[in-house]
Amino acid sequence: MGGKISVGFKEKTNWLIRKLTSGPANLDVISITGMPGSGKTTLAYKVYSDESVCSHFDLRAWCTVDQEYDEKNLLVKLFNQVTGSDLKFSDEIDVADKLRKQLYAKRYLIVLDDVWDTTTWDDLTRTFPEAEKGSRIILMTQQKDVAFHG
Repeated sequence: MGGKISVGFKEKTNWLIRKLTSGPANLDVISITGMPGSGKTTLAYKVYSDESVCSHFDLRAWCTVDQEYDEKNLLVKLFNQVTGSDLKFSDEIDVADKLRKQLYAKRYLIVLDDVWDTTTWDDLTRTFPEAEKGSRIILMTQQKDVAFHG
């Protein structure tokens, strides 16, 4: 790996950490776009597991969205990560509402890896409360329109 690439990576990492740990109190969405293999996930994971980021947020969750997107499954995954549990939910339970209650009044970081379309993004954002806590969402996508939409 050439010196230039790792320096660029380090700069991006530091920039992203700053975006997450300082800035506006309102919920902020940070989009990372790029082709497969361009290092989006590596960058996000490095930042997600950085000590200063871990200590800054009350709750963190990482979710990979696949093309066979199932909103309920994804919300259950997020809920379980946020609560550190391994629950299964029956169909009549409103997982979105339960997740919203868990996140409310907390400073949270949610990483959504590989968001394919704007509908998915709209479905999910309804769940994230807008409390003025400095919460952040990292949205990773190959689709430019999703990034702008977010």
